[in-house]
Amino acid sequence: MKCPKCDADVSLLKRDIATGLCSECLEAVRLERREQEQREDEEEKREFKRKRDEFDARKLKEQQRRVNDSLCAKVAKCPKCGEQELIKSLRVIDSDEGINDLRILIEETPIALWFKDSVMHPLKASACGNCGYTELYVESPAALWQSFTKSVENAPS
Repeated sequence: MKCPKCDADVSLLKRDIATGLCSECLEAVRLERREQEQREDEEEKREFKRKRDEFDARKLKEQQRRVNDSLCAKVAKCPKCGEQELIKSLRVIDSDEGINDLRILIEETPIALWFKDSVMHPLKASACGNCGYTELYVESPAALWQSFTKSVENAPS
């Protein structure tokens, strides 16, 4: 019998039963597989590290935003009366359905009949402790914008 890879004459006892390869070719194939698996493992590790770094960067950005929001709450002025008694990041609750935060709904796939990929974006409020002036704002404007752009892309022409 001949080895299908190198055409060497191989006795029945010295060839692999499943592939018909001689022992040298079989070892070379196994080595290639191990090297390929190592490359894939290294690629998975790099991808995991990249995703972890992205997550850490987002987490840091969110922490910085919270610190900034808390600092802004202390020094911000009311746009109506100019006092510095502005309270930020207040929850706005829908009283009809229990204790649910007020939200904006965007359908990312508006053309769909049933599964429209609806995404809810919670609202927060800022209120003046002096005059009562109140503003609503989206908790995560970047996520709202992303949902909106998906909705526009998927809207019927």
